[in-house]
Amino acid sequence: MQRQGFLYRQRQKWNYHFAKNEFEKKVAEINRHELKIDLNTKGKIFNIQGAELNFSINKHAFLIDRFDLFIQLTGVENTFFTIKKDVIIYHIDGLNLRVTTAEELFIIKEIFIEKCYNIIVPEEEIIVIDIGMNVGFASLFFAKLKNVKQVYSFEPFQATFEDALKNFNQNKDLRAKINPSNYGLGKSEGEHFVNFKKDLKGQNRTIITGQDGQIKVKIKACRETIEDILSKHKEDVYLKIDTEGAEYDIFESLFSSTLHSQIKGFFIEWHDLGPASLERQLVREGFKMTSIVLGKNTGLIYAFR
Repeated sequence: MQRQGFLYRQRQKWNYHFAKNEFEKKVAEINRHELKIDLNTKGKIFNIQGAELNFSINKHAFLIDRFDLFIQLTGVENTFFTIKKDVIIYHIDGLNLRVTTAEELFIIKEIFIEKCYNIIVPEEEIIVIDIGMNVGFASLFFAKLKNVKQVYSFEPFQATFEDALKNFNQNKDLRAKINPSNYGLGKSEGEHFVNFKKDLKGQNRTIITGQDGQIKVKIKACRETIEDILSKHKEDVYLKIDTEGAEYDIFESLFSSTLHSQIKGFFIEWHDLGPASLERQLVREGFKMTSIVLGKNTGLIYAFR
């Protein structure tokens, strides 16, 4: 057995050093101690032990980039992956989630396994505003909660917005609860060009960074937009904000005068400029909060009143 193990490891070293491309090199590294990924001899298909699916190297190679997360998600009870028209679908808690990038594996874990947006409040019905909808996972999570009456979602990037619509169409029983809009929110209305990364949709920014951008995004004033939503409802409102740096402009608009009493809570991921200015405005409006620093440039704020 020791000799077989030695020969196996040597074979994987050989595969690593003589790999034809970066994908084969990553597979050899994952397989270093035991076989976890089978490569088709024609180089078009790969299989992951336990998944019982044929993955396309051309379309699904991104799974290897976060193989650890894929394995974690396959191990969650009562969940499974399928492939439909070349798109990987993750099935969890009655939801069908399209997975098209490695980043989305992380977002699924964060929202559906760690439940970073789980709202437990006494109100029988609430409204959720999802600013920074991305591909729609958080909006679907909110829509599935029984006491959430409506979700209003905002995503400025057209390609990402269309991916969100595809996810909503995979979950038609919840589709009527979600009101998606293809624009972002900020301190004032306008349009400008920004950069866009198709494999890192959750990291795209609507704030101008000084670089010449290729994608035009539309921004509307946050306060006016949210006041319009409030005028349609009597229920309490909770805001989720994950906007890669635009949260400071959003707060500048939203807190330009006394905050509406219907707004009862925030889930905020801040970036770059720290939490202090956001915390001050929330305290001034009577919110109690938990503020967590995740790293030098990012953190979370949970605030309720």
